[in-house]
Amino acid sequence: MNVIVVSEGLFEITINNSSLTVNWPSDCTSLIHFVSDLPELLHYDKIETLRNLQEKYNLKSSHLVLLICEEFYPDLLVELVLQCGQNYISNGTGFSKKIFCKLISPFESDNLGADRTKLSLLDKAMDKLQDAFIITLNKAFEKKEYNIVHNVRRAITIHSLFVIAWNELQEAFKLYVNEAAEELFHRDKEITHAAIWKLCFGPVNLRYANVQKDKPLHDFILLVVDTWREKQKKQKMELRMNIGDAYWRIPYKDVQKVHTSKMDFSSMSSYLRSEVQEYLKSWYTKGENGLDISRRFHHINAITKAINIVQPNSQSFLNISYVEVYSIVDVLHQFKNSNGRKLYSVKTIHTHISEARLLFDWLRSDKNKSSIRNPFRKFKMFNIDNYVKNTDHIPEYVIQQISSAIHDCSETVQRVWIILMNTGMRASEVINLQEDCLFYNVQDNCYYLKAKSSKTIISKRKKGLDDYHTIPITNNKVIDIINNQIEDTKYLRELSGSKYIFIRNDNRITGNVTVTRIKGTNISNSINKCILRNNITDHTGKLWHYTNHQCRKTMGVRLLNEGSSIQDVGIILGHMEEKTTMRYYQDIDNLKIAELDKDLFELLFENIDADIRNTYSTQELESLKYEIMIGSRETPEGHGSCLKHVSFGPCKKKSCVGCSLLLTGPQKLTMWINLRNEQLEYLDSLGTLMRTQGIEDYETYRDYQQEVHLLNLYQDTINKIEKFIQERIPNYEST
Repeated sequence: MNVIVVSEGLFEITINNSSLTVNWPSDCTSLIHFVSDLPELLHYDKIETLRNLQEKYNLKSSHLVLLICEEFYPDLLVELVLQCGQNYISNGTGFSKKIFCKLISPFESDNLGADRTKLSLLDKAMDKLQDAFIITLNKAFEKKEYNIVHNVRRAITIHSLFVIAWNELQEAFKLYVNEAAEELFHRDKEITHAAIWKLCFGPVNLRYANVQKDKPLHDFILLVVDTWREKQKKQKMELRMNIGDAYWRIPYKDVQKVHTSKMDFSSMSSYLRSEVQEYLKSWYTKGENGLDISRRFHHINAITKAINIVQPNSQSFLNISYVEVYSIVDVLHQFKNSNGRKLYSVKTIHTHISEARLLFDWLRSDKNKSSIRNPFRKFKMFNIDNYVKNTDHIPEYVIQQISSAIHDCSETVQRVWIILMNTGMRASEVINLQEDCLFYNVQDNCYYLKAKSSKTIISKRKKGLDDYHTIPITNNKVIDIINNQIEDTKYLRELSGSKYIFIRNDNRITGNVTVTRIKGTNISNSINKCILRNNITDHTGKLWHYTNHQCRKTMGVRLLNEGSSIQDVGIILGHMEEKTTMRYYQDIDNLKIAELDKDLFELLFENIDADIRNTYSTQELESLKYEIMIGSRETPEGHGSCLKHVSFGPCKKKSCVGCSLLLTGPQKLTMWINLRNEQLEYLDSLGTLMRTQGIEDYETYRDYQQEVHLLNLYQDTINKIEKFIQERIPNYEST
């Protein structure tokens, strides 16, 4: 190596007949050392040392490192780029030429400048790295190593991965995507574009993947999805209900879309399995669809899991005794989910038992054993409704926030929200509205909406009532919305032969039309996402959780609050029993009590001493008001206010001193000082008494230590109050 000075700060380096002129902030000797040290540091494990070396010689940028490496150590630089890139790929971290430059630079705001484009060796290194990507991807495609493909996708952009896959590895890529679709098929997962992308490339936003810009690639993906969806559609249409099989599959249609109910009987013994399957099959022959059968299976499956614990060797449901039913219910109460919470509520367990009663009755009849008493019918669960949490109504301020933000949701969701809020209908009733649902009654000079509820239809038929429930519509906006929905879905109804108005195309990506109804969960999920985006909270600041049934509850509460009778509200909401409507009065009472409490509290709070109130900032004052609102009361000894809510009953503590729920202040300072002085006098007299009794180590006695502890509490409270006065109200005069 030879280094000569060209001019001040400018040096010429020559190594093996190659020369490079560089700017250097120090002398010639330090430059020689710097250039000599570089080769040993061009390794991924020594990047930190390389960064420290640049700081040691007071470089302002890493550009000089790249220039020297490109001229004298090109192979080492290329190898370093490959090492870094492959390491980033293995970790699934993004990698590029810019990221490499930042990696070797110790300077946060390093600007390699316009000369970066002259570093052609970096481009060659990145080309070699791409060759490594191709080799890695090819192996991953052949072996279906999804994690490796996901990591490469994260290391480079999804678009770059598509370019490499389609232009360099097209056959392997096609096989990889096709096998991924086949795997979804065999795993019984819904085959969609999103599902294939997620399995093949990890979570990908299809909107930014730009697949449609490359038509051959786009057409290939469509072909794969359509091919396997057609196979899946045929599979879904296959009814699998063989007695004794571990798995059942029951297809059912929602307009044009085929759904499948799947049931896993593998946890049941062969004896119980055959009995349960025969029972479920009897319901299927009576006309119940896959969804109904699946619900029955869910309840019975929970019972059989409990039976496996209570009576592991049971060979028939008919062998279950009344005592064992008690044990089964106890086991159901003990089941926990993954979060450690109870798996089944009391209401759900009651439903499990109800289904078990029907199963037992059916088995008695089927096996001609009517003499056996049904132990599940003998078992009673009382006051079940007391264990069910009533749905909350939506406060007016939350309604206003949601109404202002609902435009974030799709037009269908907006329309359903308005209908729910103005009619009090169940979400299922709205979703099942048909094209003739709206009609005008000339005699009443009013529009009516007719809807059918699956929840009450059996009760109605038993009472000889019409299947349809009619609701008067006086809001013109609701009328317009329903008419618009009828008109907007006319094409889909003609195409599918359906009469429902809340339907959609479930196959929009491929261009093929598969008509299905929207679901209640589609509505609630969309509104809850809107609530999250707009941070809509209740009065405590907690994010509001919306359910569709809250709209119905809100409508009922509003009507009752406006003076409607129980009977009128029950008719509008379609309640079959008056007691159902009566429950809404609880919310009315709570609202009125809350208003009375609010007015009383505001009056009481205004009576706080002005000097004390003025020592708080607005935020602190609001916090204080909230603390008092949750339930404070004067302590018996007069130490201050107790924040323990009255609903918790009387306090069992012997003393309020030192209690975390005690709220005291400057106005009580004199009392605390008197208590402290009295305690000092008592301790002196106690010590004198114990010494006269010959107890010299009285300070170690528990009784004496308790009194000392009480004295310390008094003194600590005095110190805190005096500190508060000194910081907040220095002119305060104790009375």
